[in-house]
Amino acid sequence: MVVGHIDEARQTTFLQVLAAVTGQTDFRTEQSEDATVEQNGVMQFWVSLFSISTGALAAGDIDIASVPMTAVMSRSRAGGAFNPAGITPPVFAKGTGKVSCAYQFLLAEWQTGDIYRLVLSGIKATVGGDVVFVPDMVWSNEVLAATSFALEADLISQGTTDFNATAKASIKAQDDSSLDTIVPATPTAGALTDILSKAGGANTFNKTTDSLEAIADTITALSTDVGTVFSIVKSVLQSTIVAAGIDLTLASTGGALELIGAYIQNGGTAFSSAGGAIAEMYTNNVRGSGSFFTMAEALGIANCVVGAGNATLWAGVILELGKKISIKATVTDFTSGGTADIYLVFRRLAAGATIAAA
Repeated sequence: MVVGHIDEARQTTFLQVLAAVTGQTDFRTEQSEDATVEQNGVMQFWVSLFSISTGALAAGDIDIASVPMTAVMSRSRAGGAFNPAGITPPVFAKGTGKVSCAYQFLLAEWQTGDIYRLVLSGIKATVGGDVVFVPDMVWSNEVLAATSFALEADLISQGTTDFNATAKASIKAQDDSSLDTIVPATPTAGALTDILSKAGGANTFNKTTDSLEAIADTITALSTDVGTVFSIVKSVLQSTIVAAGIDLTLASTGGALELIGAYIQNGGTAFSSAGGAIAEMYTNNVRGSGSFFTMAEALGIANCVVGAGNATLWAGVILELGKKISIKATVTDFTSGGTADIYLVFRRLAAGATIAAA
């Protein structure tokens, strides 16, 4: 009944002893074949436990813990003695009618020509109310060289090995061929090459204007083209707005800018002074350097927003290349300790013109 190293003679002796000791004549065992295995291959080891009267034993009638069960995998290399050192131990589990393990012969542990030996012992079972001990099971055979493509792919994915030079060259040639394919004049509808042209059935792809790099350059240029609008903000302590003035921006670069909006958004502290201060924004233009925005102290209440619609004066201004915008106090200096954000909104009059907060 038993396949493998439990031969018919041992099986007969085992059954005779079992019958003499317990009167149990129904119990049978069978073990899986001890076949050759490739490096990194997986082998299923199992022992089936059954009664010829009632069939496979229930998992609850199989005991692998109390003895306890042991499973020792050993290796013999170049004719040497079997030794379990450095070998991953098998892990068996029980189920209905069997004790089994799926064991992988790891490439790092096994070489071509090694002989494996697995000894499984300590299994106990209950059959018809009788407790029986399963004889030791032994598997042994040769480890072969890895040959399957699936195994090679698995090893490559793990980084254990790599494609050989011929395979690499073939893959590279195919990739290069695909990447270097000339875009056809009449691409297939819906194909990848079809996205390069706006005209159906015709390809007028021009790398200087239609390549991804060219498109990115165009988008960048559009974002700073003539007529584009942008804003900056400068946070200012109220008490720094004095007669000497403070800069709100650095000098402009790239060309002239049109200031199309200015806003003072105050915090929770109202602007205050010794009496009647006025906040004035101005430029250092060669021409048109006077004030273009003023805010009387009375308008600077807590959390106010003062802009073109309610400022004491709003005229807008064209800021010349290399010039800046500042703010100062007239009549008297501001002395309050709050903070206000001053927003300035510009339109470019030259491509690439810009300015930054001071």
